[in-house]
Amino acid sequence: MTVMHAHPRHIGDDEKLARSARVSHWSPDQPLHDPIDEWLPAVLGKLRRLMRPARTAYDLQATPDAVLQTLNLLSKIMSTDTPPPTVVPRFGGGVQLEWHQNGIDLEIYVDADGSRAAWCFEEASHREWDAEGEALRFSALRKELSLLSRHD
Repeated sequence: MTVMHAHPRHIGDDEKLARSARVSHWSPDQPLHDPIDEWLPAVLGKLRRLMRPARTAYDLQATPDAVLQTLNLLSKIMSTDTPPPTVVPRFGGGVQLEWHQNGIDLEIYVDADGSRAAWCFEEASHREWDAEGEALRFSALRKELSLLSRHD
């Protein structure tokens, strides 16, 4: 019997980042279909731009660790109908994610050391909250993202 060997396909940097984000948070009780695929291309492009070498002293960059932590966080809170966030660099190599939609302002901060914080404001009720570290719950972020993703 002859065994055919397939030529390995070149895996680009974006796909490597996506795979590492999926693998590092996956557990056997999760379904194999992952909603990450719907929003990932837009976010990866933005994150890659943040890791490019600075052209001026004023350019802010994200560290690879902050980018990976950001991808891991997003893979835990995003759903198929969540719009991609605006991605902004932070001083010190971190990443800021922003959504301003349907009367909800949500900002998530991921620092280079992996620490996370968030701030949210809902215009209609004037409800505002912030949390950081262990007090920041994925369930709270998922709730806000579902509210800003609604299609009224």
